Amino acid sequence: MYGWFEKEKSRCGIEDNPLAFVKELHSAAYAYTNFLEGLNLDGSSNRFLQNIRLLGGSSRQHLMLLLAARHFDRPHFQLFGEWTENLLCIYSLGRELGRAIEPKFARGTPEIRAIDASNREDSEKFLRRRYLPEINTFRQRFMLAFEEMTDENIQKYKLRYVLAKIYQYVQYKSFHKASDMDLSRFTEKGIEIEHVMPVSKDKGFKIQMAGSEAEYDSIVHRLGNLALVEKSINASISNQPLDKKQNGFRNSDFILTRHLAAPVDLGSTKVDKAFDGIPYFDNWNLRTLTDRQSMFRDLALKTWGVDQMPDFSSVLGEQPRSS
Repeated sequence: MYGWFEKEKSRCGIEDNPLAFVKELHSAAYAYTNFLEGLNLDGSSNRFLQNIRLLGGSSRQHLMLLLAARHFDRPHFQLFGEWTENLLCIYSLGRELGRAIEPKFARGTPEIRAIDASNREDSEKFLRRRYLPEINTFRQRFMLAFEEMTDENIQKYKLRYVLAKIYQYVQYKSFHKASDMDLSRFTEKGIEIEHVMPVSKDKGFKIQMAGSEAEYDSIVHRLGNLALVEKSINASISNQPLDKKQNGFRNSDFILTRHLAAPVDLGSTKVDKAFDGIPYFDNWNLRTLTDRQSMFRDLALKTWGVDQMPDFSSVLGEQPRSS
């Protein structure tokens, strides 16, 4: 660190204007601490930075981008944070290594610092220049991750993040409630991940459903067999037969979970649009799990903005004023 300052002293101004240098260093350190905690510069919560904490665990590479963008105005910074979250998720599920991500981000920071604080056009040009090629490159790997995802081949915190984001997307697109913009509504302790077809079942049932015990034990853990459900509901239906689980699912606040018990009553334009491409499965078998896995894959392309490329507008849109 000290060697870098000595080498770059003319560039950072440590000799010419040491007070200005110290002020800038303090400002950057304050911003770093806030961003790491999921906060804006003024200490208010930033939902996209909070989401990154849920996704990334100990990830830090994105902070160099956020620090470079800290001069952006609030709407500008929000949008930049959203697409940084999206790219980080695509990298994470596409299994891009952190040591490969860091130099990519470092090359973009001078360009970010040069962007006018409120010039959305310039920032979108940057996103198209730097983020778009990466999103396109990792699209297939991102899709494959969802096709292969189980609750055994992904970290639990990351699985919770993935399901929460998809559930949030469908919930918000259906009702446009401001309260659904907060991902913690879908990740709080009162929300559990439940297997639609039960994990513990007798040998005869497994053979009937999948042909063998081993095959059933394999497919039951796939993403296509998972749902978010409130703990109060799950306490009475966990490991019960599907028909009993459906009695609980229909009481969930989450429309995607209610859809497991009965077809969503379409008629609202918003709900119609949100459920475009989301089938109702009235007969659960191996094919159902495969089809529902594909459903999650297709929803993921919408949830993380992959399908709307090269449009870098907000995926959920502007937050409504009331809930």
